[in-house]
Amino acid sequence: MHMLVGLLLTRFLKHAHSKSGFLPHIRGKFEVIHTLPGRIRFRIPMLEGQDPEVIDSVEKELKRLPEINRVVLNPISGSLVLDYNDEEIKASIICGILLKLLGLEDDLDDQPQSLAQKELNLIGTSLNRQVYNSSAGIFDLTSALALTIFASGLYKIIVQRDRNTPSGFSLLWWAYVIFQRGNK
Repeated sequence: MHMLVGLLLTRFLKHAHSKSGFLPHIRGKFEVIHTLPGRIRFRIPMLEGQDPEVIDSVEKELKRLPEINRVVLNPISGSLVLDYNDEEIKASIICGILLKLLGLEDDLDDQPQSLAQKELNLIGTSLNRQVYNSSAGIFDLTSALALTIFASGLYKIIVQRDRNTPSGFSLLWWAYVIFQRGNK
């Protein structure tokens, strides 16, 4: 039963996606909230509380396009609704124009980073600083980890005579890779 539901959802999502095409989305900066043929609603937080001059300039630039019939910009909520002639212009083109107008085109190329990744990076940075400070600058986290893995690999090969399994050699390889990354 769950496979049937999955197939139906996939079919529905592909159908919905094909109607609107690919529309860019930058979480927290530029979000397409809703689309209909000839109408699109955006949420653009950077427009919240902007000066009336900035709001007017955005509205004027969008109204200059003959394909756009109506522009409704709410600076309190950061909402922008555009009514347009969908036979003359695609929603993706409107998004591109708006991204360029707002100066957000470079944000499309930024690699998004999840909250979990940000927190793990902070933990890693804190651990690195602690190892560096505790060793009086002799080691950082990368070099301490690489040396630990290297020593463990040598111990498995020399002392335990564990040459049949690749684990000792794997540890040596991992240490080498970590050293190489640290040198870049």
